[in-house]
Order: sequence, then structure tokens, then C-alpha cells
Amino acid sequence: MSSNGSEAAPRKPRLFDADDPELEVAESADAAGAAAWDDPGEPPVGDATARIPLVLEGARRGLRWGAILAATAISLMVMALVLRFWTFVWGLFQRSDWIGWTALVLGVLLCLSVVMLLIAELVGFFRVARLRAMRIEADRVLAGDTKADAKALMTRLSRLYATRAELGWVLQGYRKHDHDIMEQPERLALFDRTVLGAVDDQVRGIIAQSARRVAVVTAITPFIVVDMV
Repeated sequence: MSSNGSEAAPRKPRLFDADDPELEVAESADAAGAAAWDDPGEPPVGDATARIPLVLEGARRGLRWGAILAATAISLMVMALVLRFWTFVWGLFQRSDWIGWTALVLGVLLCLSVVMLLIAELVGFFRVARLRAMRIEADRVLAGDTKADAKALMTRLSRLYATRAELGWVLQGYRKHDHDIMEQPERLALFDRTVLGAVDDQVRGIIAQSARRVAVVTAITPFIVVDMV
């Protein structure tokens, strides 16, 4: 802009020699942004595509009243159930010793089965977390990430499904073609198509069977509590 507010006249094109040592080339904004991205520490200033971490420091500090409420409610319910059960067993002991001991043994077996079910669920959650980590590693391998250890991932996958007896013929078919493949991403893709494809088919069958069972129970049972169970 000129001093009187009018736009300056555009420059006329000129010829120049690319090999001229006195020639100065101005760096464009896109090139400056790309050069700034070479430093993984900080994104370029003013770049709209910069990834801003959405982490609020100290946002979860302090007491979690929701967790305290849930813990106290569950504790009171467990205490009430234990007290009611003990009152019931003590009443049976007053009637007859063998009835009381029978009820006590049944109660211990009930508690033991509940604890074992909770342990099985916790083990299942850890297994899901491990599978999720392996899935992320597999995505990195298929994306061509050179830092991803594809060989170690294939070893873990093979060990994970080696103990599944129903997948014996699938694993045998995979091993026939495994030695013909040199690249690890291709080997992982073959494992996905053959072994994990069979696992997906089994999962679909289990889901369909459970859905049919729930539909039958819901149709023939008028009680809502039974439907929920």
C-alpha cells in the first residue's frame, strides 16, 4: 500500500539467470512451515494444523466424590448382605447343627464362585488390553512404520493362538504359506486373513447364539428380572 492509500502497481516480469550467484530466493510460507515441522519438539507458530495437546494439568486432582459414593454404597450393600446371611445361618444353627453347617458351606461356595468369576473377568480385561496393544502395533506395521517390531509381533500372535485346539487346521494352513513370504507386513496380513478370519467367524456364531437365547427367554418369560439376568 502506498502512502495515499492506493495499491502499488504490480511488478513486471523480468528474465534472470538461475545460476546467478547474486540471486536471492525468498523462502515461502509453506516451506517455512515444513522446515519448522522438522523439529518434533514444537509445531510451527501460526500453523492451523498444529496439534494442541488437550491435557489439562491438575484437572483430576482432589477428591473424587463419585468414586467415594460408589465405594460407600457398595460397602454398605455388602455389609447388609453379610449380616442378613449370618442371621439366616445362625437361625439354622439354632434349629439344627447339620442344617447350619450345610448352609455355611453353601455360602462359602457361593462367595468362592463369585470371587473366581471376578478374577476371570479381571483376567479378561487384561487380555483385552493386551490385544488392543497388539492391534495398535499391527496397525503400525501395516502402515510401514520402521520402528515397529513386526517379527516380535508375529511371535506373540503365534503364541497367543497356538493353544487353541479348534484353530489347529487354520494354523497348519497358515504355516504352509508362511515360509513363502519374506516381508513381515505381508506375513501379518496373511495371518489376519487366515487365522483371525476364523476367529471372527467363531465370534459371530457365539454372538448369534447368545442373541437367540436372549430372544427366547425374553419371549417366554413374563418377569423382567429374569430377562435382565
